Amino acid sequence: MIVPRVKQEKKGNNTVLVDTAITLSVCEEYASKASRALAAFLPQCQVMEQKENALVTVEKEPGFADKPEAYRLTILNGKVTIGCISYLGLRNALAAFSLTVRCVGGKLALPDTTIEDWPDAEFRSIMLDIASIVKPVDELKGDLVLFAKSRMNYAQIYLSDRHGICLRLDCLPEKMFLKNAYTKEEMCDICEFADMLGIELIPQFDMPAHSGLLVTLFDAMICDAPEEILQRKTMTACTGDPEVYRIYETIINEILDIFPGRYFHMGGDELEMLDLSSYCHWDYCNKCLKLREENGLADRQDQYNYFVKRIHDMVTRRGRSLIMWNDQVDCPRGPVLPTDIVMEFWRVAAPGRGPVEGCSMNALAEMGYKVINAYYPYTYLFTGEPVIPFTSELLGSWIWDEDPPCNKEYAANIIGTELCAWGYCSPITKYLYYAQPSAFVLTADKQWNKDRVVYDEEFAQALTRTLLGVSVPEGFNPFVGIGDVVPPLEDGKLAHCERVTCSDEELSDIVTTLSRTDIIQGADAARAAIYRECVEYAQKNRK
Repeated sequence: MIVPRVKQEKKGNNTVLVDTAITLSVCEEYASKASRALAAFLPQCQVMEQKENALVTVEKEPGFADKPEAYRLTILNGKVTIGCISYLGLRNALAAFSLTVRCVGGKLALPDTTIEDWPDAEFRSIMLDIASIVKPVDELKGDLVLFAKSRMNYAQIYLSDRHGICLRLDCLPEKMFLKNAYTKEEMCDICEFADMLGIELIPQFDMPAHSGLLVTLFDAMICDAPEEILQRKTMTACTGDPEVYRIYETIINEILDIFPGRYFHMGGDELEMLDLSSYCHWDYCNKCLKLREENGLADRQDQYNYFVKRIHDMVTRRGRSLIMWNDQVDCPRGPVLPTDIVMEFWRVAAPGRGPVEGCSMNALAEMGYKVINAYYPYTYLFTGEPVIPFTSELLGSWIWDEDPPCNKEYAANIIGTELCAWGYCSPITKYLYYAQPSAFVLTADKQWNKDRVVYDEEFAQALTRTLLGVSVPEGFNPFVGIGDVVPPLEDGKLAHCERVTCSDEELSDIVTTLSRTDIIQGADAARAAIYRECVEYAQKNRK
């Protein structure tokens, strides 16, 4: 088994040892990217392009015309053949190949096997919250390699929140930038690296809410309301001032100049959070009321829809597609927003935070919207109040085009899922750091295969190879020393001690293996250090 699991696999009995210098024969269009991607997946190996008699040969597979990400991987007598029809299909095959082989004694062990495989979800993504703390470029790239090796095809970069932005844009004042914010050159490099790995980066710039600092830096974004109203805390920009749309279009255009992909995410969530004393001032703003009168807008919901349409026009003029969170969309009003907007469903709004009656994921799909199912009980790594318990049992039981309930006739509009890694690298949510790597790969497996799954010993061993590399000893499973394939999401608790049944000697052996930098290197070693801490916690705290 490899993780993410494949659709069809037929194993042979023969294994051939070859040198770790891998030659790759592929069409010129993909050659450079494919060689670099395979080298990233197998850092123990040297990868070279070779037109004839290569170890790995890539052929066009016309039979996959209706499945652009499908691939066939055949390993026979030490030779590897890949059939695919697109670069993503090739990337998927190389990722699967990198998990099928093993590094043993300085050699690459190639087992005879044939795999035919394709994903269940069209959209397979992780949202990385770097709008709080900026993650170093090399560490971010290491995670992107893991996502690609797990056959994901998108990663959403959460650029901005109420306290600032993690990307230095020419059109924004210095006060907007977080400490160590990426330069445009760094982000262009990250985008190019992701593209080589078959991952499209999706930029998210939050608007009109989650904009507290932005509102203070542009006078046009401050509502023209009575002083007693303005004294109420807000994180929502005024959308009644024409200058606001010029500011947003300038920001969007500069971001899209950096990110070359198909999508732009506008946020659009949590317009008013009364329980957190964050008020939207639109109903009291002279500029907003004038906008409503001039455009025949009846209320705040109409004004919100007007704003979204304006942003949609800006994005589509650039040839891109818009994504937005769903919780401010009032479904009973019908598809008043353009139906080419992709709706990211995370919940029906909480009371006092948006429209509730008649709103659901099913309603969005019924109206014709394509929907990303990011329903928070299954997809949120989050440490707010209350803590959302991301557990392997919960994820394993989830089928993402059925929960929340969705009629089968609309299920085709649920295009996939996204894990939302809030507090991705924030020190105040440090314990999420321990859960993230395995949560990333388990989510990728669920995106690739939507069926229910039980994470047994075989799965845990395969998961270990995905996370720590193909040089780990055969059969190695550090998760028996943690009690589950995901460490607990409880502050200060790093293992399910009550489930750990290993002997003290076995726990010590796991710690020793996780410490072996001769076989676990780079980003894999950083992840091994995470699990070593978890096992050491179990050593000290189990009864």
